Amino acid sequence: MPHIETMLAQGEEQSVIALQKAGFELKQIAKMLHIPLGQVRYILLEHNQRIGGDIADMLNGITLGCEPMRLSGDNWIVTCDWHVPQTDWSLVQHMVAVAKHHNVKRLIVAGDWFDQGQFSYYPNDIPPVPWAVERDASQMIIDWLLGWFDEIVITMGNHDRRLIRWADAALDIKDLWGEFITSPKVHISQYGWCTIQTSRTRDNGLPLVWRATHPKNYSQIRGKVGNDLADLYDASVITGHEHHTALGKSKSGRHWYMSLGGLYDPAKIVYTQLDDGLSTKMSPSFGMLLGGYPYVFAEGLTEWERWE
Repeated sequence: MPHIETMLAQGEEQSVIALQKAGFELKQIAKMLHIPLGQVRYILLEHNQRIGGDIADMLNGITLGCEPMRLSGDNWIVTCDWHVPQTDWSLVQHMVAVAKHHNVKRLIVAGDWFDQGQFSYYPNDIPPVPWAVERDASQMIIDWLLGWFDEIVITMGNHDRRLIRWADAALDIKDLWGEFITSPKVHISQYGWCTIQTSRTRDNGLPLVWRATHPKNYSQIRGKVGNDLADLYDASVITGHEHHTALGKSKSGRHWYMSLGGLYDPAKIVYTQLDDGLSTKMSPSFGMLLGGYPYVFAEGLTEWERWE
């Protein structure tokens, strides 16, 4: 503890603060400094308010460094789970053909563009595709997509974060995408979701907003996660991650959910091919908002000639 004489020689405000920190009562401080008790209280009140403001400023300055993307428009192609380069190129070509036929020029990738098996925390049963191959394949596919789409929005999925987590956040999304994303038409979000406000209105007169998300949760019951999220976030929801395909209305009846299976090729997903299991069968698919209304496309579900 500093010597009392040192505390008393610091100036009135500094002395009051130092003596209080040293454990003296307010009456003792007033007597030692020969000032009214009310003045001691005032000095401490001013000090605490100032410190509180400094703390609030510090806490308010701590952010994720970015904001989620809040999009608008009625016409979007919505995809997820490309798992490049384990991608179903035939389904990708159908997706672009549908976009061209309906003149939809905006594309969303709702997580898991990459696979990043090389950086998985899980042990690999066979050697994963090297990161350099994923990166170069991604550049080729993005360049090809920009031949049609005027805007591509990519949000993060759990696979997209594998490299960043492997590096313990020493790398960020600029390191992940910066090598090959140079077009101003491509927008990358650190978030795992974005919203799309359409011109449609809900029954209550509010705008119909879709939330395109790559949630943490998984269920073997098709559509369950999207169903639950729709009511939780009070919005219609488009989900990836589960590799399921479903379309329906939420339990409350207020919202719609669209679960998209993704654009991966199940035959290239190792853990589904090596062993039998009771998990829900994967069903690749993509979606489209047209006039704000949802449509789902998948092999065996879609008569392609009617949509392309």
